[in-house]
Amino acid sequence: MNMQGMNMGMQVQGLGKMRIDVIEAKLTRDVEFFGTMAPFCKVALCAQVFRTQANNGGGKLPKWN
Repeated sequence: MNMQGMNMGMQVQGLGKMRIDVIEAKLTRDVEFFGTMAPFCKVALCAQVFRTQANNGGGKLPKWN
């Protein structure tokens, strides 16, 4: 499941709610030689997978509002 933006609200089998706010990342290396990286964050919880939008041009210090 793709989640747009940074706020991910999850509910797993009626157990309750959890909110994860992805704010920023600090990557150790730039893997693009000729372009800019478009990093994203991926969160897996039980059988569900959530992903933020790619931060185009985010480089090694991407931020999500």
